[in-house]
Amino acid sequence: MSKNIIYIGIDVDDNSFHITGIINDTGEVLETKCKHTVKNLENKLSHYNDKFPYYDFKLCYEATYIGFTLQRELEALGFDCKVVAPSSILRVHGNQVKTDRADAGKLAQFYGAGILTFVTVPEEESERDRDLLRSRQFMTLDS
Repeated sequence: MSKNIIYIGIDVDDNSFHITGIINDTGEVLETKCKHTVKNLENKLSHYNDKFPYYDFKLCYEATYIGFTLQRELEALGFDCKVVAPSSILRVHGNQVKTDRADAGKLAQFYGAGILTFVTVPEEESERDRDLLRSRQFMTLDS
């Protein structure tokens, strides 16, 4: 028997993680937030895992300044986590309400609908090389 899925969107900001889960078969919405540490996020996700043991979790977050660190840490903990290309997130014209909670909800909803584009996560060495080149470019343009 195939497991059901909970699609989870994570909005990342400097102070906290806003987490919204949508249960695919019932449409039930789960919302929470926690302090900005992987341990706190793991605790929240483990609570969901205890509450919904027969579900698979599919997590995603929008590519940000934190790079792919969060994705790698969540994958190491056994979670299926994807990084979303910001350009693939639909923007609704006329809807000016922008909150972290709403952003997490959109990510979960769009993930469940299959309308997000995911970024290929580079190897750590490649990411370090890119960061070094960007820093060098910034320094040469700044001088």
